[in-house]
Amino acid sequence: MLGLLLASAQAPSSSEVRLPATADASICVHPSERSFNTGAATRIRLKGNEHLLVLDFDASSLAGLRVADARLFLHPAGPVKLKTLGVSTVSSRWKEGDGNGREREGAVTFLVSGDGPWPGGDFLAVSFGRGGSAWEAADLREEAEGWISTPVPPAFVEAMAAGRSFGLAVSDEKGQTRWNNDFFSREEPGAGPYLLVRTEPGEPRPFSPSPRDPMKPEERTAAPFVLPPRVQPTGAAPLRAAGGRSCVILSEGATVDPTADLPDGPAPQGWDGKTLRLRAARGEHVGVMIAVAWGEEGRPWARVLLLGMEGTARSVNQVVWIPASPRGVADPLVPLVKGVEREDTSLTVAMVPGRRLALYHLEWGVPLSTPPGEKRGTVLVEFGGAHPDEAGSPLAEIPVSIRVEGASIPDRPTFAVSLNTYGSPGGNSTEERAYFRLAHENRTTLAPVPYSQSGRVHPGAAPELERSGDEVRVKSWKEWDERFGPLFDASAFEGLPRAGVPIEHFLLPLHENWPLPIDEFYAYRGRLEDHWRDAPPVGQAFSPAYPRALEGISTALAQHLHERGWTDTLFLPFLNNKVDYRARGSGTSWWLLDEPAWRDDFLALRWFGERFRAGLSLAKSKAKVAFRVDLSRPEWRREHLDGVVGLLVCNALRESGGVALETARRNGETVWSYGEPPPPGAGPDRTRAWCLRAWLDGADGMVPWQSVGTAESWRRPEATALLYPAPPDRGRGPLPSLRLKMLRRAAEDAELLNLLVARGLATRDGIARAIGDSLDFETCERLRSAALGLLAR
Repeated sequence: MLGLLLASAQAPSSSEVRLPATADASICVHPSERSFNTGAATRIRLKGNEHLLVLDFDASSLAGLRVADARLFLHPAGPVKLKTLGVSTVSSRWKEGDGNGREREGAVTFLVSGDGPWPGGDFLAVSFGRGGSAWEAADLREEAEGWISTPVPPAFVEAMAAGRSFGLAVSDEKGQTRWNNDFFSREEPGAGPYLLVRTEPGEPRPFSPSPRDPMKPEERTAAPFVLPPRVQPTGAAPLRAAGGRSCVILSEGATVDPTADLPDGPAPQGWDGKTLRLRAARGEHVGVMIAVAWGEEGRPWARVLLLGMEGTARSVNQVVWIPASPRGVADPLVPLVKGVEREDTSLTVAMVPGRRLALYHLEWGVPLSTPPGEKRGTVLVEFGGAHPDEAGSPLAEIPVSIRVEGASIPDRPTFAVSLNTYGSPGGNSTEERAYFRLAHENRTTLAPVPYSQSGRVHPGAAPELERSGDEVRVKSWKEWDERFGPLFDASAFEGLPRAGVPIEHFLLPLHENWPLPIDEFYAYRGRLEDHWRDAPPVGQAFSPAYPRALEGISTALAQHLHERGWTDTLFLPFLNNKVDYRARGSGTSWWLLDEPAWRDDFLALRWFGERFRAGLSLAKSKAKVAFRVDLSRPEWRREHLDGVVGLLVCNALRESGGVALETARRNGETVWSYGEPPPPGAGPDRTRAWCLRAWLDGADGMVPWQSVGTAESWRRPEATALLYPAPPDRGRGPLPSLRLKMLRRAAEDAELLNLLVARGLATRDGIARAIGDSLDFETCERLRSAALGLLAR
C-alpha cells in the first residue's frame, strides 16, 4: 500500500490503554458540502483541504496520569495515498450527529458544532493552532492487518483527559494527491479508530496551545462614525440647444446606455442644474462626465473645453464605446485636453451606429501646494458643422467651482493600487515607460512579473549574471539600471501630478529558477506524480550552491539598491509559479508557490523566504525589501509563514473569521487584497466600490490580478483591461480606462479615510460597521463627504 516501514500492532501491556473512538465524523470543507454531517456513516474521509476527521475518545481513565506515548490507529476502507498526517486538539465541544453525508440539525459540520456555530466561525477556528488548540504533523506507518497509525503528542491525550481538548482532529498533510482516503468509522465493528496510550510515572504536562487566538481590537476613543443622510439626487433637466442638440452632466461613476437618446443617470453631488459645485482635498482629483447628443443633420462634431481653474491639472477624455451585444459599453478613454486653458481639442466623435451620442470624462487635479479656498472655472460645450475647422456654436457654458479643503492627500500612497501584469507591456522600450507613467499619473503602480512560468526571466528584466560552475554573481547592472533606474529615482515621472515620487513598489526577478536553474540542484529526480511521497523535505532537497546563490544575489541586490540611493521604493521578491505548469511540461516549480494549497507548498515558500531574508540580513542596506506571498486559502496557512512574509496579498480577507488579517497583523505584515475588477459595462461605480471594500475589510492595498489589455480588448469587453494598448486604427497608446479613473477615486477615498484614522477621528472598524455590506455609488459618495467634513473641522 505505502512504501513505509512496517510494524506490527502490539497487544496492550499493563501500562497501555486502548481507547476506542466514542464519536467520529468527516468535516467536509468543500464549499458545497460544508453543511453535511457524516456522524452515522460507516466511512469517513481524509482529503487534503476538502475533508478532515474529528474523533472523540473517553480519556477520563487517564485523568491525572502522565502519558509516555500514544498512537492513533485508523483502518483504511480502500487504497490510500498518505504519508504525513496532522493531529490537532479541538478546543470546543461538538456533537457527532446521525447524518450520512447530508444536512442534519444539531450535528457537527464545518460550520457548526452541533450546538450552534463554532466559536470563531468554523471548525478551523478551534483546531490546528487556532482558538486555544495545538497541532503537530508526523509521518504515518503501516501496521498489521491493514491498519495505519500516526503518533499523537502525549500532551494532547493529557489535555483530553483533563477536559481541555474535546477529541482530536486529523488532516491529510499531502493533499496535493487529491485522493479520497476513506477509513472505517466506529460504526464498522472491529475497524473503528482507536488510541493506543502508554502511561508512565509522573505528573501530566502543562498544555501549551498555540498563542494564535484572535487579537483583541485596539481600544480607541474616536466618536462613532456616522454617515450623512441620504440625499435625493438632483434630477436636473438636460441642457438643450437648437437642432435637437443637448447635453447632460452625470456623476463620474454613471453607467451610460449608448442606445438612449440622452442618458438619465445620476447627477454629481453639487449639481443644481445651473452650477457645478465640487469639493476636494489638496492632492485629490474630482471628476464628472458629460453626455452630448444632437439631431440628424449632417455629421457634426463636439468640443468640450475646461476654462479657468488655474493651477489645477485639467483634462478631458472622450469615452470610447466597445462593441457589445446588444449595445456598446463605455470604458477606454482618449485624452483630448491636458491642462490647456483654451485650445482646439476637436475630435470627430466616434459614433455608435444609428446613434448620435458621445460621452466625455472631465477631471480636475488639485495640487498639494494649492491653498484652501474656492477655485472657479467653466465647462464649455460647443457644436460645429460638417468639419471641425468650422467655428462652433456654444451648447452649454457651465460654471464650476471647487472648494479646496485644508486636508492633504499625500503624494506617497498609504493605500496601494498595484496593477499586476505578466511581463512588461512594450518590453524594454519607450512604450513600456509610457505604461509606467500612465499608472503613476492615476495613483496606481504598474507591477509586471519579470519572469514566466517556464522559469525564464524576460529579456532585460534582471541584472546580467556571470556563472562559473555552481557559483553565480552579478556581472553588470548597467542595462537593468538604465531601464528601471528612472522609475526608482522618479525621473521617469517628470511632468506628472506626483512628479518627484518614485514608483511605489517593484517586483524583483528572484524566483525558483533564478539566479540558478532549479532542476540542476534539486535532489528529486522522480516523476511529478510521486513527488509528494518520495521527495525529501525542501530544506534537505538542494545542494549547497543553490541556497548560497539565492542568498548571495539577494545580498547583492539590496546592496546595489542602497548604493544607488533607491531606498524609497518597496522591492518585492515574489514567487509566482505553479506546479500545474510543470505538469503540462512547461513549468519549473515543484509546488504551488502562488496561491499555495498544501503543507508542502507553504513549507517551500517558507524555505525560499528564509533564503531571501538571510541574504538581505547580510547587506548593509537601507533599501526597503519585503517577501511577498499571495494566498487564496489563508485558512490553511497555520504558522508556516510566520516571520518570513513582509507583504501578504490575499483574496479572502473575510474567510474563516478573518484569519488572514488576524495572522498578518500579529506578524506585522502589510496586507493587500486581490481579485478581478468588475468588467466594462458593469458600471464604473462598481469598480470604485470593489476597491474601497478592500480598505473596509482591513487591507492596505488592492491588486487587480491582471491589468493590461490586448488588441482584443477594443473588440469585446474584458475585465482585465484597465490599461488599453493603442487602438488598432491609431498609433497612440497606452490609454486609460474609465475603470482606472474609478480605481484612483477609490484610492483617494482610502487616503481620506486613512487621514481620519491617523488623526483619531474614526477607526477603520467603526467606519466598516457604519457602512455594512452595501457599498453602492451613493454610499461611496456619502462616505467621502463625511470624511471631508470631519477633516475640515
